[in-house]
Amino acid sequence: MPIHAMNLDQTISEHPVCLRCGKCCRYGPSINASHEDLIRWIRDERPDILHFFEAYCSDGTYVNCTELINTNAISCVLWTDMINPKTGDYYTDCPFLRSSEGDTWFCAIHLTRPAICVRFRPWEWGVKGLFFACPLVDKINVCGSDSSPPNYHEKDYC
Repeated sequence: MPIHAMNLDQTISEHPVCLRCGKCCRYGPSINASHEDLIRWIRDERPDILHFFEAYCSDGTYVNCTELINTNAISCVLWTDMINPKTGDYYTDCPFLRSSEGDTWFCAIHLTRPAICVRFRPWEWGVKGLFFACPLVDKINVCGSDSSPPNYHEKDYC
């Protein structure tokens, strides 16, 4: 399937395999949690995840998402930001990013990660994906062109 035609909800086997370089998880402050993420983490009793998010509520207040003690409280949330609870600053690296063997990385909350992370695929952005310094995007750009990207099911992508 051509890269430019990929569907956000496709299965892993239908798109390039992530090289697990971790660079997209070190991008910065654009990680947020959807209402569905918050509901799931509240129901699954995951304060360890909620702790890293602040919600901006319709009454103009910010609250740490651990204070959203039930799913009814979510209706007041307008948006969320991933904020360091110790400093109040945005994270530059995702706090759930963990080092693995060699130069590979993994997500400590992969099975319940935020929807924004589930749907993120830098190779769909073409050359704009280079913004994240993704080595897979770099390989794809060397192998193909923006106007007619090739299929990438081969192990080497080239």
